[in-house]
Amino acid sequence: MELGKLKKLEFLSFSGNTLSGGLPFELGSMKSLKYMDFFNNTLSGVIPESYSLLQNITDFNLAENKLHGSIPDFIGDFPELEFLSIGSNNFTGSIPPKLGTNGRLQFVSISDNNLTGSLPVSLCKGDILQILYVSHNRLVGPIPESLGSCKSLEQVNMGNNFLNGSIPKGLFGLPNISLIQLNDNHLTGRGFDESTTRLFSVSLIGLDLSNNQLTGELPASIGNFSNLAILSLHGNKFTGSIPPEISKCGALYVLDLSSNQFSGEIPNEITGNKSICNLDEISLLDLSNNTLTGEIPHCLGNTSASLMVLKLQLNKLNGTIPANFSNCDSLKFLHLGDNQLEGVVPKSLSKCRSLNILNLENNKLTGIFPSSLDSLPQLQVLSLRFNGFYGPIASSSPKVKHPFPRLQILDISNNNFGGKLPERYIKHFEAMLNMNESSREGPEYLEVGYSTRSSSIELTYHGQQQNYLNFFSTMSVLDMSNNNFVGQIPDVIGRLHSLRHLNLSHNLLTGNIPLSIGKLSLLDGLDLSSNRLSGRIPQELVSLTFVGVFNVSNNLLEGPIPRGKNFDTFSVDSYKGNLGLCGQPLPECGDRYPKVIINYSHNTTYTEDDRSILSMSEFIMMGFCSGVLVGLAWGYYMFSIGKPFWFIRLANKMELMLLDLFDEYFGRRGRTTRQRKI
Repeated sequence: MELGKLKKLEFLSFSGNTLSGGLPFELGSMKSLKYMDFFNNTLSGVIPESYSLLQNITDFNLAENKLHGSIPDFIGDFPELEFLSIGSNNFTGSIPPKLGTNGRLQFVSISDNNLTGSLPVSLCKGDILQILYVSHNRLVGPIPESLGSCKSLEQVNMGNNFLNGSIPKGLFGLPNISLIQLNDNHLTGRGFDESTTRLFSVSLIGLDLSNNQLTGELPASIGNFSNLAILSLHGNKFTGSIPPEISKCGALYVLDLSSNQFSGEIPNEITGNKSICNLDEISLLDLSNNTLTGEIPHCLGNTSASLMVLKLQLNKLNGTIPANFSNCDSLKFLHLGDNQLEGVVPKSLSKCRSLNILNLENNKLTGIFPSSLDSLPQLQVLSLRFNGFYGPIASSSPKVKHPFPRLQILDISNNNFGGKLPERYIKHFEAMLNMNESSREGPEYLEVGYSTRSSSIELTYHGQQQNYLNFFSTMSVLDMSNNNFVGQIPDVIGRLHSLRHLNLSHNLLTGNIPLSIGKLSLLDGLDLSSNRLSGRIPQELVSLTFVGVFNVSNNLLEGPIPRGKNFDTFSVDSYKGNLGLCGQPLPECGDRYPKVIINYSHNTTYTEDDRSILSMSEFIMMGFCSGVLVGLAWGYYMFSIGKPFWFIRLANKMELMLLDLFDEYFGRRGRTTRQRKI
C-alpha cells in the first residue's frame, strides 16, 4: 500500500466510509503517525502486529467495524496514547493489563464487544482519565477502587457485564462526575447511604444502578442532587420509603424505582413543597412492583406537562384513580394495574389525546364500560381485565364516527359485561382490519424516556403471562372472555384481518360459529369454549393455517370435526363437552353424519345425502307440477260440463295430500339438511 511510504504523515482519517477488508499492515511503518481514524466502516480481520511500531500514536479509533480477535497487549504499551476507541466490534479476550500505565490516557471506549477478564487497576494512573466506556461485554471481578479517586473522571459506563462486589464509595463524590452507569451487573452491598450521598457531586446528571443486588434505603440527602436528570434503581433490593426530599431534584427527567421493596405512601406532602408532583421536568415516573400503599396523589393527574410514562402497577395502592387529568397532552403510557383501586374510570382521561397504552387490569374498578375513551385518536392498547365492570357496551356518542381508530389490543376479560357483543366497535377497529406492517409510521414499539423496558407491557397470551416490547406492529388481540355476553357472534368479526388472537370463551353466546372467522388468515389463537354455540364447526376454519391454539370445548356443537391442515393436530381437549361432535380426535361418526362436500364453483356446501335428496326432489317436483297442471285442466273441464261434485272434491283432497307430502319432505326435512350459501 502506498500510504505506508508516507513516513512523515501524522494525521490519517478514513472514518464514515464503506471500506472493507483488513486493516493495512503497511501502516505500521508510518512511525510519525499520531492520529489514526477508521471509525464506522466495514473493516474485518485483526489488528496487525506491525502496529506495535506506532509509538507516537495519540488517537487510535477503530470503532464500529467488524474487527475480531484479541486486543493486542502492545496497545497498553503505547507511550503517548490519549484516546482509544475500539467499541462496537467483535473483539474477544481481555483488556490489555498495562492500559493506562503511560499516565496520559483520557478516553477509553471499548463497549459492545465480547471481552472477558477484569478491569485493569492502572486505568486512572496519572489521574487524567475522563471517559470510561466498557459496557456490553462479559467483564468480571470488582470495580477497581482506584476509580473512586480518579478526580478527572466525568463519565463511566460499565453496564451489562458480570462485575461483582461493591461500588467504590468515592465514585459518587468525584468533583466532575456527570454520568455513572453500572446497570445490569452483579453488584452487591449498600447502594448508598447518608455518608455517601452527602458527598455526591452536584455535577451528577445521570445515575443508573438498575438490575443489580444492591440494598439499603434511599436517604433524604438524595434531594441534594439539584442537577440530577436520570435516577434508575430498578431491579434491586432497596427498602424503606421514598423520601419526600426527592421532590427537590427539580431537574429529574427519569425516575425509575421499580421492582424493589419500597414501602409506605407515595410522597404527597404538599406543605413544604415535598410532593412528587413538584417534579416539573419529569418524563418517566416508574414506581411499579413495590409494596407502596395509600392513595395515588391526585395531583399526578395534573402534574408536569412533559410526563410521558406513569407506571404504578403491582403495588398495594387503594382509593380512586385521579379524576382531574387535564395537563396530560404528553402522556403516552399509563399503567395502574394490579392494585386495589376502586371507583370508575374518570372521563377526564379522554383529554389525554396522546395516550397509547392504558392498563387498569386487576383492580376493583366498577361502573359501565368507559366509552368516553373511544374518541382517543392514538390509543392502541386498552386492558380492563379482572375488574368489576358491568352492563352492555355502547359507544359514547354517534358523533364519534370512528371509535378506537388505532386500537390493536383490547382485553376486557373477567368482568361482568353483558348484552350483545359490541358490533359497532368491532366493525370500526380500523387498526385490526388491515394492519400493513411494512407501511406503519413510527417505531415498532413505544420508546420514551430512558429505557424501552419502562414502556413494555405484560399480557395474557395463549393462557400465559408474557412481556412485550415489540408488539405494536405485530400484535392484534381481542379478548372478551369470562363475561356475560349473549346472542350470536357477529359476522363482522371476520373483517378483522390482522387479528392474531381471539378469545370469546366463558360467555353465554348462542347460534352458529360464523363462517367469516375463516377469513382471519393471521389468527394463531381462537378460543370459543364454554358458551352455548350450536351447529357444526365450519369447514372454512381449516384455512386458518397459523392457528396453534384452538378451543371450542363445552358448547352444543354437533357433526363431524373438519379435517386437514392444523385441524389434524388439535387434541381432544379442543372439543370435549360437545356430545354431538364426532370424528378425529373423537370417535368416528359412522353413518350418523354424511360426508360434507364443498362446491367451490357455486359457492355452496352440501352433504352426500343432500345430493340424493336433490335428485329425488327434482323427480317429485316434475311429477307434482305436471300432475297439478293435468288436474286443474281436468277439473275445469268437469266443472264446465257440470259433472258430479263428488269427483271434484276427490280431486281437491288428492291435491291437498300431495301438498302436505311436499311440505313434509321438502319443508321440515329439507330445512334441516340443506345449508345456506357461504
